[in-house]
Amino acid sequence: MTKDWQELELGALFDFSSGKSITPGGDGLYPAFGSNGLIGRSEKSLFDAGIIIGRVGAYCGSTAISTSPFWASDNTIVALPKEGLDLRFGYYLLSNARLNRHAGGAAQPLLTQATIKPLRFPVPSLTNQRRIVSVLGAYDDLIEVNGRRIVLLEEMARRLFEEWFVRFRFPGHEGHKMVETPDGPVPELWERVPVGAILERAIGGTWGADAPDNKNTEVCYVLRGTDFPRLSNGGFREMPRRFVPSNTLSSRTLRHNDIVLEVSGGSKDQPVGRAVFVTDQLLRAIGGTSTFASFCRLVRVNVQRASPYHLFWHIDRMYRTRTIEAYQSQSTGLRNFKFTVFAEKELLTLPPQSVKERFDSISAPFMGAIATLSCQIDSLRRSRDLLLPGLISGELTASSAERELEAVA
Repeated sequence: MTKDWQELELGALFDFSSGKSITPGGDGLYPAFGSNGLIGRSEKSLFDAGIIIGRVGAYCGSTAISTSPFWASDNTIVALPKEGLDLRFGYYLLSNARLNRHAGGAAQPLLTQATIKPLRFPVPSLTNQRRIVSVLGAYDDLIEVNGRRIVLLEEMARRLFEEWFVRFRFPGHEGHKMVETPDGPVPELWERVPVGAILERAIGGTWGADAPDNKNTEVCYVLRGTDFPRLSNGGFREMPRRFVPSNTLSSRTLRHNDIVLEVSGGSKDQPVGRAVFVTDQLLRAIGGTSTFASFCRLVRVNVQRASPYHLFWHIDRMYRTRTIEAYQSQSTGLRNFKFTVFAEKELLTLPPQSVKERFDSISAPFMGAIATLSCQIDSLRRSRDLLLPGLISGELTASSAERELEAVA
């Protein structure tokens, strides 16, 4: 740390304010943040730009940034940089501060403005702040670009599915006669079958123990419903490492082309039924044997009978259109997915083998590219996170970090 750095209290660097209550969701002009990040949109904004800090609960101490007007909910604290502090440098500073260590509260973690204002951190000149931000921001820009590519690939895969299996505009469809069925017209030689008829395996998950014992002997990573949104954005490292019985793991080890379905959870405003498609790239990135949690279910398609991509995008469409709610029940605040009813009643329209193979040959590269980009995001994020503490503390110079960035880019 050079002489242009000085140690300052957070109260001297930021003006702090509190968020206000808002119902999650919404489709207003302004992003709305909660303690766990973006929770919807708002018709009004509270702040022009700032850093959102999780104030209470499981996400206490988490950080998010908005460079444009936004709303912050009442479970957050908002940090507004004072003159001489770059907004993005302030965000990196608070992200590295591990604020959750300073949380109080009896029933659940709680941060207050009074607690965090006296905390002291080294801060360089504004010029040096911006140089550091340019390095860390370059990693974030690359992560964002890959994220946008993933969104685009997912949308392309969805459109492909809908063209072939909803509108029935598959290659050569002009030569196929449509046949009337109780569920509407389908192409000749296609068949309507229940989901359960195409499955090789469907089984609930496990949780095991956090340490080995006589029963829980096998180490593995456990995929939870809360991990689903992060996986396509390189969030492999947050899956917990657990120990489970050998026979339990052998029947539940994830493999290429598996689908994992969330069957319990959700909320009043969020249906249960999110799905994750498992690829070899994902399993390698996780770095060890993987299974899935008790609130999830493995859905393994018999690939001789049907396409796993077909079923995955079918479930994805049901979730996005909320038609999946037809298979849900509500109890004790949780939504539960009636999988047995789903497997018996939900119908897929299966094409001839030649159409299935053509669809698989197009869909597989989509899924592979999504997984590859997700792995690149994970690598970029780890590189950035290795640099972050040294740059923010002054132990690592911006010039040396710039050289590392050149090697990555």
